[in-house]
Amino acid sequence: MRLGIRTRLRQLGWYPQLAAQRGFAAAVSALSWRAWSIGCDGGQISKTGVAAHPLSKEWSERFLAALDAAPLDTIKLDGRRPGYFYEARPKELIHLNNVNEYRAVTPAMLQALREFLTENRLIIEKCLGHPWRVCSVRTFFLKPSTEEGGMHFDGWPPSIRKLFILPNGATRRTGTTQFKLRSGDDLVIDEPRPLWTIFENSRVQHALVPGEVARPTIELNIVPARKTSTEPFYCGINNWYPLFPWA
Repeated sequence: MRLGIRTRLRQLGWYPQLAAQRGFAAAVSALSWRAWSIGCDGGQISKTGVAAHPLSKEWSERFLAALDAAPLDTIKLDGRRPGYFYEARPKELIHLNNVNEYRAVTPAMLQALREFLTENRLIIEKCLGHPWRVCSVRTFFLKPSTEEGGMHFDGWPPSIRKLFILPNGATRRTGTTQFKLRSGDDLVIDEPRPLWTIFENSRVQHALVPGEVARPTIELNIVPARKTSTEPFYCGINNWYPLFPWA
């Protein structure tokens, strides 16, 4: 009978040491992000935790064309990047693939994002209050469903924010996101026109609200940087942010 890897490691006496190493790495990571993020709790977004901006028709059409042309993809355990946090829980991977129809991040999408970020560089800097860079990218369609997601924090370093580009807007019908703002007020985005939004995914509780149709979504995870970079760094679909902020 084939033994599971954890069982075999325990028999060899290695599992406690490996677990301790992972715990040590997580602790050092948290301290590193805390030090790196000093002074990064400002900007316009600090007032509510959420900022939204209109997206032009031209950008909406370009992003939708890139999404439609991209092949299907799924989040899997393999293909992860060393030095990055990734989703390792099998049940969570199944859940993510159930609620989202993922698309491959194509060269056409990366080029569109590169130009979009260059065009909106100063707006993003003003919103965040500091230089920034992209540490990961995902593209997907939020699937229609009758079940709403639970309110949650992502549990990331608070200075990491999510930027969503929503080329078909976000409404109860098309699928949207619910927030509990820093002020304690509730907000459900209800905008049929194309938009993009930045939110503090580990400071404000949020939940996906599926609609009656699929909602196209482009997700970028943004981290503080010494100097702003508009390069839409893509490191694989199951890589979220680097273990250490300088990586």
